[in-house]
Amino acid sequence: MKPLPLHALVILVFAAMTLAQAETMPGWAQTPNPTGELSVNAGELRLDGKIGKLNLDQKSFVLNADSFTVPSGRTRPFDTPKPKTIVLNEATLLYVRGAATRKVTLTDLKAGDFAIVIGLDSGSGQPLTARALAVWDKAEGGVYSFRENSPETSVVAPPVLNPNSPPNTTVEPEPDAPDFPEGTFEDVDKKGNPVGWVLGDRQHARVVEEEGNHFLRLTNNDPTATFYLENRVGLNPAWKSVKVRVRMRAKNLKVGKQTWESARLGFIFEKGIGERIGDYPDTPKLTTDSDWVNREVVVPVPPGATLINLQPIMMLTTGTFDLDDIQVIGNPPLTTKTIRPGFPEGSFETLDDNGQPLGWELNSPQIKVVEEDGNHFLRLTNQNPQVSVFVDNYFKLDPTWKAITLRVRERAKNLKAGTQPWENARLGYTFMNATGQRVGDWPVTPDLRQDTKSWRIFTMRAEIPTGAVYIKLTPILHNTTGTLDIDDIKIEQAGT
Repeated sequence: MKPLPLHALVILVFAAMTLAQAETMPGWAQTPNPTGELSVNAGELRLDGKIGKLNLDQKSFVLNADSFTVPSGRTRPFDTPKPKTIVLNEATLLYVRGAATRKVTLTDLKAGDFAIVIGLDSGSGQPLTARALAVWDKAEGGVYSFRENSPETSVVAPPVLNPNSPPNTTVEPEPDAPDFPEGTFEDVDKKGNPVGWVLGDRQHARVVEEEGNHFLRLTNNDPTATFYLENRVGLNPAWKSVKVRVRMRAKNLKVGKQTWESARLGFIFEKGIGERIGDYPDTPKLTTDSDWVNREVVVPVPPGATLINLQPIMMLTTGTFDLDDIQVIGNPPLTTKTIRPGFPEGSFETLDDNGQPLGWELNSPQIKVVEEDGNHFLRLTNQNPQVSVFVDNYFKLDPTWKAITLRVRERAKNLKAGTQPWENARLGYTFMNATGQRVGDWPVTPDLRQDTKSWRIFTMRAEIPTGAVYIKLTPILHNTTGTLDIDDIKIEQAGT
């Protein structure tokens, strides 16, 4: 899954546009503001980032900004941090985030500290004079601290990771719960926010009740806009992989042109609040109207990650999107599906009521089952050479097997492969251990780099590496455009 390609547009906005112009740009994300302490007034700009070089004589410093927010609450992230000179004066309110009564001074700051700056928009290339500056060097369980070994003891809002803690106490992060109770949306506070979440934009996000069940509803009628919520969950250091599971429903859904422009439960991993780590993972999503369905993904946890940031989102997508029963489960079994005789999941002949082939979850309009002369097969299409179109599926290996034979039929049309050897059309496969980490070398795969006149049959043999528990199948157009058809996948024990 690739992120929304904002970098060129964001750089232009940050360098050359006024605030009034910037706020009219499409595709903004809504930034929640649980406490109101970081509100952005008319004509102001909010910048989030890390402090760089300080100049005590000039009462200024360079902020390496990761994102900026306008008064409507909408935020644009930067692809790479952008430097902005920040000037302080006698009126600047400088304090520890989450503890407005605890003041600090410019001399307390160090390069690398986290900061949020709010001030009047001064225009392109001009320093920003800060009205308010919130700083911290550590965050635990949603509690921010600065130059101390324990969280600040002061009035704080109940944090995301510990929403039931009362104010006026030192809040410590609770152990993560496998069932993630905040994902049920059943408990709502006095402001109408589901516990653990902040609905900053009630026009586009609210909790709905049907027959006694509560769930989150996102709505959008502007195809140029993006709306999302956030909730961070602590990761157990022992977790090597996580399963993110959710129930979803959609009505009148119209997704964007790119694969990432959809309705989904997005998530990223972070090593600290606001510090993304690792690639953008595949996420549970819907691209067409659907009744309630279960969607789940299992992904490895990047080394160094301490948080998973859950983001229900409608990205450049219109319609109504409902989510419920979100779960985050550590070190789950990747699948209970075993390799059965004949491998019926490889024929694509059996479809469920939602049109999903047996044993697969196809969540992209660019991946579907096609029928031709009574035969069903999997079809992948791609028109953008900068992205890959793929779907993963896991199957448990027989522990007595030492090697496998994999057979598949493939066909390609209008194929244009990438410049690198691995940028092609294929049925990819890799071996995974019990926690979803790849083991062994990359096996030889049935690759196509040009059109075929008809179906081609491939037969591959691969030794099962030590520690392998699963095989992951990945039909993929890897930075390759055109059409790839796949059918009659067979996996069986190879002879010695």
